[in-house]
Amino acid sequence: MGDNKMKNVIKIVIVLVFTFCVNISYSQNNTTVIDTTVNQNDTVNFVLPKGLFGTIIWEKSIDKIIWKEILNNNNDTLSFIADTNQYFRAKIINGSCNPIYSDTILVLVVKLNTYPVASFIANPDTGFVSTTFSFDANGSFDAEDNIENIQVRWDFNNDSVFETQFSTTKTATYQYSSAGIYKVRLEVKDTEGLTKKLTKTIVVNSDNFNDTNKFVVNGFEMIWVEGDTFTMGCVSVNDSNCYSNEKPAHQVILNGFYIGKYEVTQGQWKAIMGNNPSYYTGCGDNCPVERVSWNDAQEFITKLNQKTGKSYSLPTEAEWEFAARGGNKSKDYKYSGSDDINAVGWNKVNSGSTTHQVGMKQPNELGIYDMSGNVIEWCYDFYGSYSENTLINPSGPNTGTNRVNRGGGYSYESWFCRVFYRNYSTASNKTSNLGFRLSIKENYSPKANIIISPPTGTISTVFTFDATQCYDAQDNIDSLKVRWDFNNDGIFETQFSPSKTTTYQYSIEGTYTVKLEVIDTDSLISSSIKTIIVNPNDTGGIKIDKINMVWVEGDTFTMGCTAINDSDCSSIEKPVHQVILNGFYIGKYEVTQGLWKTVMGTNPAYYTGCGDNCPVERVSWNDAQEFITKLNEKTGKNYRLPTEAEWEFAARGGNQSQNYKYSGSNDIDNVAWYKDNSGGETRQVGMKQANELGIYDMTGNVFEWCNDFYGYYSNDSQTNPSGTNTGTTRVSRGGSYNYDLWFARLFGRNYNTPTTKTSSLGFRLSSSGN
Repeated sequence: MGDNKMKNVIKIVIVLVFTFCVNISYSQNNTTVIDTTVNQNDTVNFVLPKGLFGTIIWEKSIDKIIWKEILNNNNDTLSFIADTNQYFRAKIINGSCNPIYSDTILVLVVKLNTYPVASFIANPDTGFVSTTFSFDANGSFDAEDNIENIQVRWDFNNDSVFETQFSTTKTATYQYSSAGIYKVRLEVKDTEGLTKKLTKTIVVNSDNFNDTNKFVVNGFEMIWVEGDTFTMGCVSVNDSNCYSNEKPAHQVILNGFYIGKYEVTQGQWKAIMGNNPSYYTGCGDNCPVERVSWNDAQEFITKLNQKTGKSYSLPTEAEWEFAARGGNKSKDYKYSGSDDINAVGWNKVNSGSTTHQVGMKQPNELGIYDMSGNVIEWCYDFYGSYSENTLINPSGPNTGTNRVNRGGGYSYESWFCRVFYRNYSTASNKTSNLGFRLSIKENYSPKANIIISPPTGTISTVFTFDATQCYDAQDNIDSLKVRWDFNNDGIFETQFSPSKTTTYQYSIEGTYTVKLEVIDTDSLISSSIKTIIVNPNDTGGIKIDKINMVWVEGDTFTMGCTAINDSDCSSIEKPVHQVILNGFYIGKYEVTQGLWKTVMGTNPAYYTGCGDNCPVERVSWNDAQEFITKLNEKTGKNYRLPTEAEWEFAARGGNQSQNYKYSGSNDIDNVAWYKDNSGGETRQVGMKQANELGIYDMTGNVFEWCNDFYGYYSNDSQTNPSGTNTGTTRVSRGGSYNYDLWFARLFGRNYNTPTTKTSSLGFRLSSSGN
């Protein structure tokens, strides 16, 4: 683990007195006992003399009385990870001769003190100035100490001033005096003085809702759902799983809208209404409010809008289903966010017959939680039958006796949690399964998005700035106007204009922050900033002494395709095994064509038209080694290819990992250029979302060479592995622009001969040094 002391490798040569057949019975316990002291997790190697005749059997014992054979170790070397105090010896059997025993080695293990693990719960995590927040660190632990011996202290503003001193009391309360978004920091200390910190964010709203400057919108966090056309209802592929009222499937066209990221909570209801109608009040302020009728929800919304000046409403049934399906990012799941109901929804099987805090399950494709399960959610519409007609922004029949509710609840089977399932109740009905979430169609500020091409260049580069990805809920892109400040000095080089693209050339090298402002037809303005690097022209546009590297802190991780992914595994990705790595640096980006040209003077890439900031490809493993040799000569550094273990650990996000399927997300389109979105060619590095460590394109764009010979995995725990000693092929990882998403899984393995060159093969740098 990165927090432990450095692991050692201990080599011990064992004395064996007899090397010929002696038919005399010797006592097994009369051999010499030799003590050796090692640290926990050290690798210990026992080595017998060469030239022995007979079968070697290694044995171990905890009391030197009962000996157990160590299986699958019938050679002259025994290697293991030190964990507990044990005796070891070798037994040699040669034909009919009595066994010969080596000296007995007593391995005494010194336990290493590991850092404690900090964990806490904030209850609630969203509240008001009048709320007394509770903080509970009882989930913290230490491998060597009991929880009672661990001390904690709290910094409720993350301003480095701790409001409490170190104490064995694990809980605290705090009330904030002003609204805002606060970072709470917990520091945990063990009996050896080792400390660990953890930070979480809470939202504090103003008690005065009319004071809109103090009202924190995240108190009712809304998700933008971009307008589009979708098929509503139970489609033919699900026909055997359909109710009649879920058919016929029909086309629906929707404008964009906002919908609540979470169901309305008991805490939010109490803040607006002053009471709590819920049955499960013991669940807490962050659990969904329930036992509210459609009429009650309307009363809540009316008061909320009066207090905030906003225009919240219930979603229409069409808006609800479109959002539950994941909007225009839908993966066509059966439930909202997955085909596995237990991954995304509290239902009859997993709820324990109670509601649960919102946001505890996996979100759907849009980042919305609990649209399947927890509580059934009221929609605005009167209930009615579907028709085959295409509908635009439908809101249900004009009259009726029942209102629609959707999504299934904690006490319902998974059938009721399907994204197309329909339910209805009278507007006055109240049960512990009935709650709601908010929707809003009011004028929000436009969204500002910048694309800079290239993101890195020289003083001779003409940079292109593109704002065509800006959008607004109410206005067309053509109605939005933008302006640019290329130095972020408060002086805009352009005026507001409907033209969304412009160019600019810098005269001085440096790192510049570019600011974009976008204004809509109601004069609402939002902004976005991005950083670009401008190099001088003296090294072909690339500063080889300033290659972007990311530090990956050493730690222990599970390598390979885990049990939860088992149906998605190939045999070469198993068995999973523990790997211990020292810290290392790895390239923030794949090596680019520009960097290759600067070092090598050539460009082997197939997609040269893609530009200097696209990954270099059509380079073999041997070519990469030649490049690294020259780069090290020019820079005086010690760059290398990452090992396969280093590559996977960095791709997983290191010790910041969120256990995604791809590097940085479970949605491959967010992080990777692959067969379905690349347009059949490589793309500039760094254009997709980074992973947890800020590393780009470890999934997709081009496969990346690793240093290792290719070989099969074993169950053994390994420390800083570098592959097999010999082989005919070298490992490559990460998928490519012209491969499907299977190859982009962060535990997927690939291999090629070291002379292979294709437009799918590139690499990134690694380094053990500073």
